[in-house]
Amino acid sequence: MEEPYCLWEGNVRERNKQFLDGLDPDYFEFLFQAYMAAEDERRAMVALQMGLHHATEVMFSLLGAIVQAPHCTYAWIGKCSNQGLRELVERVNRRAELLNPYPELRRISWDAIAGIVMRAYRTGTQRQAQMIQGFADFWRRLANAFINTSEIEQYNALKHGFRVRSGGFKLAIALEDPDTGKPGPAQSMGGSDFGVTFFALERIHGREKYQLRSKSTSVNWEMDRVVQQFQLVAMSIRNTVSALLVESGKLASECKFLCPEEVEDFSRPWHKSSGVTSASIDYELNEDGIPKLSRDELLKRLRELHETPAG
Repeated sequence: MEEPYCLWEGNVRERNKQFLDGLDPDYFEFLFQAYMAAEDERRAMVALQMGLHHATEVMFSLLGAIVQAPHCTYAWIGKCSNQGLRELVERVNRRAELLNPYPELRRISWDAIAGIVMRAYRTGTQRQAQMIQGFADFWRRLANAFINTSEIEQYNALKHGFRVRSGGFKLAIALEDPDTGKPGPAQSMGGSDFGVTFFALERIHGREKYQLRSKSTSVNWEMDRVVQQFQLVAMSIRNTVSALLVESGKLASECKFLCPEEVEDFSRPWHKSSGVTSASIDYELNEDGIPKLSRDELLKRLRELHETPAG
């Protein structure tokens, strides 16, 4: 973020420490265990995916705070909007310049942020270097999903309970036999028992942003991927909170850092795939026949409708 703010406090560092001490970095681990133990597998998977979206948002908020305001975390997070956070993540993806309190850092990258978060973990060891690289690579992959429009729409549909249905889908393609006209052997494109279908709104081509259409969108989830990502995000949250506590003056020996056993665990979530991951099959809309309506014209029609007596 590049928007400046001036915060007047009696003791910023003390208030920041109170904020950090009050955080519960193990909260998402608690959610993870609760969802994994649930008997209703399909609903548990929806909750797990929604929890992953939420945890990822928290993780990037904490990472943004440690980069730009490690000694005033609570105010930075309080003023960071969802759009502002996505813009920050996109800038880190590009290794763009970003205002920060670290003199040695001009252009920010996920490698640099991981170095800040993990610099109190086994300092100077090969294990530290491996974990810095592992977390940086993991955050980079999650960042691409975090700023993806379809992922944002999916999260909004989940957290507001506006999904059409839960459950994944399977897709198979078969060629028509030219002699009989009947479909031949079907070739599976993959599928999953877990996922969600929701209505995504998109702008009508060549029209102002006020003219929209909806599309039924289905996505598949790979359970192992969601589970492994959730665990790595929970570790990231714990480590970033610990790093912020070290910045606030707490001894590194009194802070907990969590890491996977193997470096390969950072990429393991992407080893498995459901095959087809998303689909949008809906009716055709003749967009050329849709009149162009401005905001003022739409408001005029709404007012006329409001003022027309009921028949």
